[in-house]
Amino acid sequence: MNMFYRQRLKGNKNLHLYHDSHYREIPVQTSKGPLVEEWLEKLYEVFFTQRERHSKVLVLRFDLTFPTFISAGCHSAIDNSVFNAFKRHLRASLDSLGLSHKHSLKYVAAREYDRFVNIPHYHVAIFLNGNAIRSTGSWDMNRDNLYTRIHHAWASALKVQPYQTIGSIHFCDPKHTSSALKVVTKGGSILLERDDLRNYDAVFYACSYLTKEATKNFYDGCQPFLCSRFKKQS
Repeated sequence: MNMFYRQRLKGNKNLHLYHDSHYREIPVQTSKGPLVEEWLEKLYEVFFTQRERHSKVLVLRFDLTFPTFISAGCHSAIDNSVFNAFKRHLRASLDSLGLSHKHSLKYVAAREYDRFVNIPHYHVAIFLNGNAIRSTGSWDMNRDNLYTRIHHAWASALKVQPYQTIGSIHFCDPKHTSSALKVVTKGGSILLERDDLRNYDAVFYACSYLTKEATKNFYDGCQPFLCSRFKKQS
């Protein structure tokens, strides 16, 4: 590989910039600048290990932001413990459903900053067993579904009431970032079939946005990229 593509990051010499338009022969987003090779590999592991383990995978892309009444406080005190609390509450909430199939929650998340505002936010992709959960459900806080449970988990992490998180969670539509995506999206979620390689590639393209170097902060004492780890199956 050309040495240009193994350029190390200034903020972390253990990471390498990735400039190519494809990773493992799958298209990736580079319109916002180079990606981070090691993060791409972690995304690939989460993405395709879930595909290998489940005949259907539900993918959600959403952004977690801090409500203005929290953002007005001391931003330097906002570390990744709040995201860790969010995923812990969400996992416990899904565990309590008593589903016939395990939900197998896995995630990838990027901690980023707006260009002109020193407030972190999280770009998140979660990957669930699509045989257990097939959609977010209605976008109605009076319903009991994945949509409301995500809001309750964020509220628990922030130590606020669920209604106070309305407007601070933004569900994304990956179709807007990949013209190749033909599958129907519902409520920010996409249900993928294992043999649907074209749409898997298109969703991977959309999620590769999280691995970009731009708008990450390597000096705030927090990991800018977080993801699930897998235990080896016997």
